[in-house]
Amino acid sequence: MPSHPDFALWIITVVMEAFVCGLILLRGRLRRYRMLACYFGGCVLVESVQVMIFLHHGSGSMDYLYLYYYADSLLGLILYFAVVEHFGRVCDSSAERRYVRVGSFLLAVCVGIFCCVLVARSPASIINRLVAEYSQYLFYATAALGLGMFVTSLRNRRVLLHDRLLAFVFASYLALMPWQYLLRRLYPGFSSIIYTHALVWMLLLLGVAYIFSDPATGQDEPHIFL
Repeated sequence: MPSHPDFALWIITVVMEAFVCGLILLRGRLRRYRMLACYFGGCVLVESVQVMIFLHHGSGSMDYLYLYYYADSLLGLILYFAVVEHFGRVCDSSAERRYVRVGSFLLAVCVGIFCCVLVARSPASIINRLVAEYSQYLFYATAALGLGMFVTSLRNRRVLLHDRLLAFVFASYLALMPWQYLLRRLYPGFSSIIYTHALVWMLLLLGVAYIFSDPATGQDEPHIFL
């Protein structure tokens, strides 16, 4: 069973994810930030189902493990598409947007081919290992795209402040996460490092919530627009 602090942290995280998803909807930004809303909405759904399975079957059950790895891979893919979507938004011209779409597609395919070659000699559970490896390396590709997205947003002066701030928040999150994984590998017995992932994730949620509340312009009015 999870401890009371862990359960409280999960409750706060899910509420924040639902709040950010609802904020995108209520501010009338769903059409423009569709993949971003799908990502945070998917996080709420997956984490809720994960906790239900954890409470009923435990973390060692096959149902929990399958949901953990496959759902994490699916969310990673949606995050990749959300970054690609925003990358195209901060580009200066339609030609640059076309290059981003084609380049991101080729990058995702190359990552998949690399993972297939990497696990080709695996004696068993090749599908499970392929999903896990693809999720991991796709995140590194997403981090690289996030950095390029932020640099592009700085270079293009016509980008709205709202979109530039969103590029900065996501680039910061994607840059901090590999360091968090590295710390967990270097210090596996240091329990406090486990909560660094939750801290970085909460910073992302707070940053996105702050941006979609539109403090810079205040031009949006609360409404639902699909």
